[in-house]
Parts: sequence; structure tokens; C-alpha cells
Amino acid sequence: MRVLMVCHSGKIGGAEVALAEIVGSLPFHCEVVIMGTGPLVAELSDRGVTVHHMKASRLVTGSAYEVRFIGRLLGCLTYGALVARILRRLRGFTCIYVNSHNVLAPCGIASLISRKPLVWHQHIVVDANSSMALSLRDKLSRWLLVKMGNLFASRVICVSASAREAYIRSGGNVNKAVIVRNGVSPIGRTCGTDFDAYALRHELGVADVPLVGVFGRLQKRKGQDLAIRMLAGLESAHCLLVGGAAFSDPHFVEELRKLAESLGVSRRVHFLGHRDDVPILMAITDVVLQPQREPESFGLVTVEAMVAGKPVVATRLGGSEEILEHNVTGLLVEPGDISAMTDAVKSLLGDKMLRESIAERAQHIALERYSVDRWSDEIADELRDMVLSSARWRSQK
Repeated sequence: MRVLMVCHSGKIGGAEVALAEIVGSLPFHCEVVIMGTGPLVAELSDRGVTVHHMKASRLVTGSAYEVRFIGRLLGCLTYGALVARILRRLRGFTCIYVNSHNVLAPCGIASLISRKPLVWHQHIVVDANSSMALSLRDKLSRWLLVKMGNLFASRVICVSASAREAYIRSGGNVNKAVIVRNGVSPIGRTCGTDFDAYALRHELGVADVPLVGVFGRLQKRKGQDLAIRMLAGLESAHCLLVGGAAFSDPHFVEELRKLAESLGVSRRVHFLGHRDDVPILMAITDVVLQPQREPESFGLVTVEAMVAGKPVVATRLGGSEEILEHNVTGLLVEPGDISAMTDAVKSLLGDKMLRESIAERAQHIALERYSVDRWSDEIADELRDMVLSSARWRSQK
């Protein structure tokens, strides 16, 4: 089997990390088309993956689907040249694997024309009926995504049960949507022992203090502002904010800085920006905090922290709620409850035995349930089944 994988961006986010992990683990010939520039190209090339750069309109390479998705859809209807390029690249391949919703429309059109099955690996929560306050435009954008998934995709891979439920609740085809939870490699995702933890802490100005880590792009839905407000209730703790500004929320970083200043905790909040040494930074923290306001489709940071042997405090939303068992493999709090978040983090920082017992159980579970081998086997099975089902369907027409 030959699989053509398509990604809209060369920048590194959760979906791109997943792509880099899975592409070399599948037992098929896989090549990747990337419609943007960024470190993902070098990452895949270093792993021996054939990468093709494809020029595309900014309507496709834009990142915030809530803001730009309708415009991207309309753009797809006018730039037939992109569909033609995808069709040419698709020659000789068995199926097309869409790694980001941004390219679902052009890839879907190419799939229909070529009569080659398409799998959409859904790394987002598509919930047109979300209880969150959504504008009419946002609801319409998500509704259109679901309609396109039903029209174009032979298989929709959801990364958690909650993501699948949201997709189906929004009108997604229940027979096409399957659950395959992501895997995390302990090699390359954990840091090993070849670094000086104290020296790094000293370099960052957090040598002898309780340390909380918050990892992910800086945007309001991820709740970094809640982490800063929580810090005001912890006397001596410091917080690492690891992640660059999100394209959909470019002014949020400055808002966070002003908030830290107004609460008098600016010296205890460390903005590290995008980093390539996330496993090492996780290793020097005492607690990893996931303060999301909105559900994550999977919860990659949660699993990475578990694999790294760090206790996690997360909100009861989406993937993290499925991954963690409260008081056993992590601590869960209600979204937006700063008091509960403060108490949970304080309990872990003040009790080394509790931190270690939770982290040990979590690490064992993560290595057992979220291995890349299990993940790639399940993805491979879904691809084989999709191709066989598609062939049977066509033979009956």
C-alpha cells in the first residue's frame, strides 16, 4: 500500500508531532505533502521521509479554522490548480491521508475525482453543538467540516471517545468515525539522563523553587491566564509557560504579561516561547498543569508528562478527562475553577510522596496504553480496512 499524507503547515503543533511520529511507524510506503514552510519539513526529512512542498493559497495554510475556514472553503472552489496538483501527486498512491482539517476540501475533491479513498485523521474537536459560546460563523464552520467529512472521507479517525462523540453529535457519520488514541514514543519524547537539571534550573532562574510547567501554544482556550491567576495563590512557586503565540490569538502573550504584572507575579512567570527541548523542561518541573477552558481532542501534553514521570493537574475536559483517573494517575479540576486548581497544585507541591506515587502509576499506564507500536498497528488496520471496503463498494456499483 502507498499512502499520500497531506498536511497544511510546516510549523510544529500537536497534529504535526503526531504525523512525525506515525509516518515512519506504518508498514506502508508513505510520502508527505506539506503546503507550508517550517521545521516539520526538516524533522521529517531527518527521519528519512520523502517530503513534497506544494504551493497553496494562504486560505489553505492559515491556521485558525474558526476564523478563516469559510473563506478557505470558498477559496477551494476557485483554485482548481491546487486540486490538480494534488491529483498529479496522488498518481501511484492507494489512498490519501488528510492530517489537518485545513486541507480536507481540496484533498476531498481530489479523492472524489481520482476515486481513491480518503482518511481524515481528526486532531481537533469538531462540535457544532458545543456548550461553549460560539458565534454563528463558528457554528457554521464546524457544521461545514462535518458535512465535508461525511462527503469526502471513507474513514474519520478520532483521537478520543469525546472527540468522536462531539463529531457524531454534530451530524458526523457514525459508521465512518472510529477511535484511535495517539501514541507517544518514550525515545525522543523523554529526555534521558544526559543533562544537568540543576544547571538548567539555575539558567532559567528557578534553581531552588517549586516549579509548575504549562506546555502548549499561548491562546485563551488553553487557559494560561488561569495558571497565572493560580500562581498568585502559591507563595513561592514559579511557572514556566512553554509555547509560542498562536496565530489565532497573537495578542494573548501581551495580555498574559500584563496580567502577571498586575497580580505581582511577573518575576515568577517565565515565558520561554517555542522550545525544542520540551522533554527536558518537563523533567525539571515538579507538576505539569493543563488548565484548558475548552476540550482538547486528545491531550498530548498530558500523556507526554505521564511518560516523563511527572504528575499532572488538568481540567475535566475532552481527552485529558479520559486519560487521567482522578487521585490515581493525576488530579482533575473543573474548568475555570482557579481555587480548585490552586489547591490541587499546592497538594502536589507540598507532598513529595504523593507526587511520586501518582507520577509512577501514571507513567506505567502511559507506557502501556499509549505506545507508538499499538498506535501504528491500529492506524494500519484502519487503513487496510478502509481500502478493502472501498474496493468492495466500487466493485458492487
